[in-house]
Formats: sequence, structure tokens, C-alpha cells
Amino acid sequence: MEFELSEIPQHLRKYFTPKHKRWIVRNDIIWAKRNGMPEGVTDRFSKKHEYMFFFVKNEKYYFDLDAVKDRNEQGGRNPGTVSDFWDIPTKPNKLNHYATYNESLISKPILAGCTEGGIIYDPFMGTGSTAEAAFKAGRKYIGSEMSEEYCKIAEKRLKALTSQLNLFLK
Repeated sequence: MEFELSEIPQHLRKYFTPKHKRWIVRNDIIWAKRNGMPEGVTDRFSKKHEYMFFFVKNEKYYFDLDAVKDRNEQGGRNPGTVSDFWDIPTKPNKLNHYATYNESLISKPILAGCTEGGIIYDPFMGTGSTAEAAFKAGRKYIGSEMSEEYCKIAEKRLKALTSQLNLFLK
């Protein structure tokens, strides 16, 4: 079943065009950020969660639940600890971006939803956290980002990562 625009939070809907209708929402995942940055708002509650969306392009798709289970849970049914609610702390970084994902957060959908050598697409690339995690997991990556500043940060970050790999392979 293709997603309805109403499944996407209001503030993100403007980024979804008719071409995105070809994607299928499999999960809307809640990332609980108990240690998230305080907000200076006084007219609403502070937000300590974010939504992540797990999209696929076809009704039949790759999904490896065992790739993200604890070792003592391997095989069989979903034990419930691999759910759509992820209580993963934020991690500080020195990048000029306030909402970077950390590797422990983004590695789950990469490992479960994409074969090694497969392609990850991140329509909101930011400074390249997903690209870096995809690269480290042996996946290819395509990203889109509207901010030229963030694109430059991502490019620098990924060049440093690939140059480390080139030094290692020599």
C-alpha cells in the first residue's frame, strides 16, 4: 500500500511531491531522545522525540530482522525488542547541524533494510550521517539536501572517510 500524505508529519509534507507516491511506508519509527537538547519554548511542551520513516519501493522487499536482533534473539519471530520505538540517546558532535543522527540510531534501518552493496536513499541528507553509516556498513548511498552549507560539510566528512579507507587499502 502506498503512503498517504496524511501519514507524514505536517512540517515535512512540503518536501513530498507526486514522485514520492511510489514509495511505501512500512514503519513510522519513534526515536525517543530522553537526553535531547532543551527547547526555549514557553507555549508548548518540549519535544523529546523524532519520527523516522522506513520506506520501500516495492511490495516485496529485502528485510533482515536478524541483522538487528541481539545475539540471544537470533532466528524466529520478532521478539518485540525490535520495535518501532527506539530509546537511543543522542550523541554530541562538532558538526554545524543541530539534528544529526548518530550511528547507533541509523545503523538499524540500514542493516535490516538493505543488502550489502545495495543503495540507501536519504531525502534529507543533512551533514551525511546516514551516508557515513551506509558506507561503513558496505552499502552505497544517494542523498538529497537543500542546504549548500550542509552539503559541503557532508562532502568533507565523506572525503575524510574514503581517504582513510584508501590509506588502509594501500
